[in-house]
Amino acid sequence: MKNIIAICAAILMTASLWAQSPDKMSYQAVVRDGNNALVTSTAVGMQISILQGSANGTAVYVETQTPTSNANGLVSLEIGSGTVVSGTFAAIDWANGPYFIKTETDPTGGTIYTVSGTNQLLSVPYALYAETSGSSTPGPQGPAGNDGATGPQGPAGANGTSISSSFVQNDSLFIVLSNGQTIGVGSVVGPQGVQGPQGATGPQGPIGPIGPQGVQGSTGATGATGPQGPIGLTGPTGPQGAQGPAGTNGQNGVSITNSYVQGDSLYVTLSNGQTLNTGYVRGPQGITNPIAANITALDTVRWNAAGNDWKLNGNAGTNPTSDFIGTYDNQDLVIKTNNTEKIRIKTDGNVGIGTMNPSWKLSIVDTLPSSSSKTMLLNVESGNQIDSIYRGIDARINGIAGSNRAIEGVSNGANSQRNYGVLGSGSNAVDNRGVYGKSYLPNTNTNGFNYGITGVALESEFSNIAVGAYAEEGNTTTGDNFGIATKATSTTSGTNYGIYSVASNGGTNYAGFFNGDVTITGTLTNPSDRKLKSNIKHLDNVMPLIRELKPVEYDYKKEFSGKSLNLPQNHQYGFIAQEVQTILPELVSNQRINLGKVGGGCIDGDKDKMKNQLDESIEFIGVNYISIIPILVQGIKEQDAKINELESLIIELQKEVEQLKKQ
Repeated sequence: MKNIIAICAAILMTASLWAQSPDKMSYQAVVRDGNNALVTSTAVGMQISILQGSANGTAVYVETQTPTSNANGLVSLEIGSGTVVSGTFAAIDWANGPYFIKTETDPTGGTIYTVSGTNQLLSVPYALYAETSGSSTPGPQGPAGNDGATGPQGPAGANGTSISSSFVQNDSLFIVLSNGQTIGVGSVVGPQGVQGPQGATGPQGPIGPIGPQGVQGSTGATGATGPQGPIGLTGPTGPQGAQGPAGTNGQNGVSITNSYVQGDSLYVTLSNGQTLNTGYVRGPQGITNPIAANITALDTVRWNAAGNDWKLNGNAGTNPTSDFIGTYDNQDLVIKTNNTEKIRIKTDGNVGIGTMNPSWKLSIVDTLPSSSSKTMLLNVESGNQIDSIYRGIDARINGIAGSNRAIEGVSNGANSQRNYGVLGSGSNAVDNRGVYGKSYLPNTNTNGFNYGITGVALESEFSNIAVGAYAEEGNTTTGDNFGIATKATSTTSGTNYGIYSVASNGGTNYAGFFNGDVTITGTLTNPSDRKLKSNIKHLDNVMPLIRELKPVEYDYKKEFSGKSLNLPQNHQYGFIAQEVQTILPELVSNQRINLGKVGGGCIDGDKDKMKNQLDESIEFIGVNYISIIPILVQGIKEQDAKINELESLIIELQKEVEQLKKQ
């Protein structure tokens, strides 16, 4: 659908005045398409009709022309010089008005006219009227008379009125004359086009932001008691109890005071003087013991057929391939003190300290007293060689499949104040590191990863913090404090990430949240690839949206900075989120910020204090300022097109004014 804007004011439609007035009238129009863009350098089919009496009056003259628009979309033609359809232009009685001009247009250059408009001729072409005014028929040409004497110089005529400027207001063109008079010369907007067909239904709009948290519902009824769970594993044996009190002395029994052998019988003499014959002491001849010949002492814990005994006061000359302390059969080896088991070596090689059933190569089970204590203490004094590396514990695991963990720390406590799976402390050196993680061996797996330090936090109904970092000043205030400092500078064909984070599946997700100013020395990039997008539409007619936006200047309230919300303290410029929400709701989102010292809570805060800090939060709504930029860019383009149109129109008007001055 295309539109044609006819400029039918007297300033643009004139009759050229000659000694013999021609039967023509100048006409200009600006042609636009359905997107309000100029139709330039294109042949346009037009049918022009002169209507008498009214906009729907009788057509006294009809002609067709095919002019070509210029670079500004302007077509210029002379009515009266086209292909006549009906009537005679020279026979129009201009004094018997009013007259209207009707234009019908085929933007393709043919004769199928789809656009029409009618405008009244506000000024009568006086030159055409003057040509046929009066009722006398001119007489024959008389003979030329003698030249008369030259008359005196006439007085100077009054200064004429010229056009000093022009402007458009509310779709109407106004001109300002040199005498100060302002004249409205007509509308610059063409007639209303034919109603277009109903457009197709647009795609589903984006889902609106999640509403605020609803009111907490009442507690439901207590469910039925579940079935009895299976009996748990038997716990480790408790420590040896204290020695009980001594029992009372029993009655004196009968004891053996003497024994002797008489014949082949053994006799015993009791304390009551009685002598008893206990039987024969000689049995049948037994087999020879091959070991008995080598038994030489009774201070050994084991006898060896070769005569090498394990002695309580130490041994020498042992052979590690054949000499050992242990068992021959498939039985555990137990070491006791005070008749209480302390260490057990299972037949599968697992060693248990404080447990009878070690499930690991070394299992230590202990119950610490109420005061501070340690299950295992490793106290190593390092050497004094500079640039040497001294290790208190060097744990390594080599594997070709699965997950390998050289050291794994787990700390469970249902009501503990703090649980640390691994706690590291570094002090008194130039470079102190509480925990240092390094993953440096070559990883040739194209899907593999090397992690220096990995943190995982799960299943807390209060707060899960995978890695908590907290930095405070030292004894002076001249140092720099980094909560987290990262560096990725490897030479690689891949990608280096200083920090890589993902947040999802929450009511509100922050892959990165910074409570304070953010400085970026590089480039901030958003994904904008066409392959990532759907429902792509070009912005159009955004000026009404921009007109509704209300930029403001403001200062943040200091009372919120006192609550650990690090808002800028200098003067600000922007928008009010609630006002933007009524215009562009998809650019506004709900924000909830915890104001507690998360790092401090992880390092040195007690649980109650930390919970109180994290429970202190604030909710507000924020504006996506970056997404406003495309709207502003489109607004500038629309304004630029309007400015170019008005500049072209002013140029054409100035040309017409210059032509009027010359007539």
